[in-house]
Amino acid sequence: MKGKNFTKSFIIFIVFFLTSCSIVTTYGKLPQPDTIKKDKYTFKIYYNSFSSKTDCDQKAKQEIEKFKEENKYLDYVILNSYNHYSIPTHYAYIVKFYSSSDKSNSVNITETEIRKYYNDNLNELDQIEGIWTEFNGKYKIAIKKNEDITKCDYIGFIIHSDYPSWQEGNIKVELSKTASKNIYTTNYYLRDKSKIGTTSIINNNGILEIPVNNLITSKFLKNYPLSSNLEPEMQSRFVITGSGTMISESGLVVTNYHVIEGKLEISIFFPQFNKEYYADVVLKDKNNDLAILRLQDFIFSEIFLSSIPFIISTSSSTKLGEDVFTLGFPLGEILGKSSKFSSGKINSLFGIQDDPRVYQISNPIQPGNSGGPLFNSNGEFIGIVFSSLNAKFFYEYADIIPQNVNFAIKSDYLLNLISLLPNEKEISNRKNSLSELPIEKQIELLQPFIVNVKAK
Repeated sequence: MKGKNFTKSFIIFIVFFLTSCSIVTTYGKLPQPDTIKKDKYTFKIYYNSFSSKTDCDQKAKQEIEKFKEENKYLDYVILNSYNHYSIPTHYAYIVKFYSSSDKSNSVNITETEIRKYYNDNLNELDQIEGIWTEFNGKYKIAIKKNEDITKCDYIGFIIHSDYPSWQEGNIKVELSKTASKNIYTTNYYLRDKSKIGTTSIINNNGILEIPVNNLITSKFLKNYPLSSNLEPEMQSRFVITGSGTMISESGLVVTNYHVIEGKLEISIFFPQFNKEYYADVVLKDKNNDLAILRLQDFIFSEIFLSSIPFIISTSSSTKLGEDVFTLGFPLGEILGKSSKFSSGKINSLFGIQDDPRVYQISNPIQPGNSGGPLFNSNGEFIGIVFSSLNAKFFYEYADIIPQNVNFAIKSDYLLNLISLLPNEKEISNRKNSLSELPIEKQIELLQPFIVNVKAK
């Protein structure tokens, strides 16, 4: 009888072991002595061969949420998770927490009150004053004159944030005037409330740009009041710009979807010919950040003397370490109207967390490069660049700043869109005229087909 009970208990134990994650969590400092911080912890989730990563992620989230509540943290991010092969095997989750005890300056002003302030003082407002929303929508701040002008001329405080660690009224930015009208010396507070000194600018498109370093720039769009004190010329040029490529003689242009998302008017500028055309959206792929536009009232032969010289290739032949280059319009028209060249290499055939849709590239990329083409050394179109939003992803979600880490969407996803077009054979059957040419000649032949995309 004892033997039967033992066998039954053993079977129950085995069934339980093979059908669930065995949760054993460990809270401790990160292993590297130089980077130990009291708000970073490692959670270990032990598992067996029948447990899935999803199961362990769910268990980890439960434990992390529980730990956050017990220790009165406001927010957290999972910096990394990796599989540690040992006995027993476990996933390790490195988590950074944000504390409710974080010190920050605050003001006691609601959004309703600040809007009333703007309305009551509309004729006296400086151009920097108003409600601004960061391009990714994570922060909405109100900027007003600072009553304590010995510290700075303007303060920008949180009206809305996606992050619980940033509360309404917390000061996000401090700005002081300079001798130049649109330039401000700036203190900018990062997500962990640490402060950096930088120089901000309101560019010719009315966008507030706050460089975090030479790679990352936080950009804010003014929502209220509506262009009250902008110069008339600036109001007329209040547009979002990106890059694009003409892919067919019927007037099709490809760019990033985020460049034209939600915009009422789209125009395409050909700097080589000083020609501009309005455009409509033909196809879009929001998940892969792609859009195909069609030019209005466009006749190819009226401006072009030669055919489109490049082909759109698949990613199957792309190699790690391969030389690549891009052409586009970094920083809009600040650097001039002509397209700019940027070279680099394929650093990885995959993106963040091994995303198979994108390449990681080393090309220096700036805002305005969004939607531009990525070419290999044979002049084949192999991808579409996404500006420098990748660095912002790391900065916002992981509190680290990678150096020259950029991404491009693989051309395979563009080819999928093109296959839906009625005249797709015109694009897919084209011959490559660039493969035997030096890169200088390739650039010369490609530049007429690289366009500046404007949307407002």
